[in-house]
Amino acid sequence: MDTSTRNRAQELFDLLENVRHVDTVTRKNAQQPYDPLEIVRRRNMPAATGLSNATIWRERNAGRFPEPIRLSKQAIGWTRASIDEWKAERSRLSGLVAPTNESAPSGSSRAER
Repeated sequence: MDTSTRNRAQELFDLLENVRHVDTVTRKNAQQPYDPLEIVRRRNMPAATGLSNATIWRERNAGRFPEPIRLSKQAIGWTRASIDEWKAERSRLSGLVAPTNESAPSGSSRAER
């Protein structure tokens, strides 16, 4: 097998492993009720947020992303509630949802324009 064929085979194998992992996580989450204290580990954050790990760390260092919880000496995670709050705030900032503050002026969000 030549190098390009071997590289392509490895890429396909890696893709299949990622699909299996996402499928397992999806099935696991579909069977469990929502738990705001559920811990989302770093490896699952891209699926939970839509951001790459690099972007998550960049946003965290800039103070625009929740701080993780230290689970052990080498393990961190975020609560589902902190991720959902961040998503809601991002949606409000982008104008996708109306502000939750009832005193907000009319016409302040893109959705109302």
